[in-house]
Amino acid sequence: IALYRIVQEALSNSYRHAGVEEVHVALWCDEGKICLEVYDEGRGFDLATLHLAQEGERIEHIGLRGMQDRVAILSGHIDLDSQPGRGTRIYVELPAV
Repeated sequence: IALYRIVQEALSNSYRHAGVEEVHVALWCDEGKICLEVYDEGRGFDLATLHLAQEGERIEHIGLRGMQDRVAILSGHIDLDSQPGRGTRIYVELPAV
């Protein structure tokens, strides 16, 4: 269900922020890992301006924070890449156990 929620949030973010009608989703297994990639070629954003609230701070970007938390709980890895005008890519690896 964690992967479902991550895909759900990534698609929701693309719909709300990217300004595109097409989002690419890929899911595969590779050497004991489940890999997920969600990307669009939309507006993108500057990662340097992204601040994910820490405990006790005002909550911003709660969807991205939730994705990170889900991946961490499952001992996985998440990579977020985005550039203004070039889209956003979310890549997740989780142990296939």
